[in-house]
Amino acid sequence: MIKSRRIKRSPMRDVAGMIRSFHYVSYAALLQQLELGIIPPDNLTKLQPWSRFWYHWISAALFSMYQQAIAPAALLPANKDQLSVLLYVHLLEKAVYELGYELNNRPEWVKIPLEGVLQLLDLARV
Repeated sequence: MIKSRRIKRSPMRDVAGMIRSFHYVSYAALLQQLELGIIPPDNLTKLQPWSRFWYHWISAALFSMYQQAIAPAALLPANKDQLSVLLYVHLLEKAVYELGYELNNRPEWVKIPLEGVLQLLDLARV
C-alpha cells in the first residue's frame, strides 16, 4: 500500500492551498465584521474590492517569491503559460473541494469558496 504522503505531487498544489487560504482570510474578515455590526451591510460592496486587492496582491507576492526560491530545483515548468495553467487547475480544484466541504459542514460559509470559483471562472474567460 502506497502512503498518500509518498505520492509525488506538483508543488503548485501547496501554493494553491496558500492562495486559497488568503482568499478565505480576506472574505471571512469582511463577513465577520458584517455579522458583528462593525460594518453596515451597504458598505460590503464598497469594501469587497479592497479585500480582493489585498488577496491578489499577497497572492502575487507569494507566487513570485515561491518561484524565485524553487527555481534552482527546476520543479516547475519554465514556460509561463504552462505554469499559469498548472496553478489555475490547482486553485480551481481546491476551491471546488472547499465548496463541497462548506456545503456539508458550514453552509453559512459557502459564499467564500463560491466567490473563489466564480473569480477563477472569470479568469478562464480572459
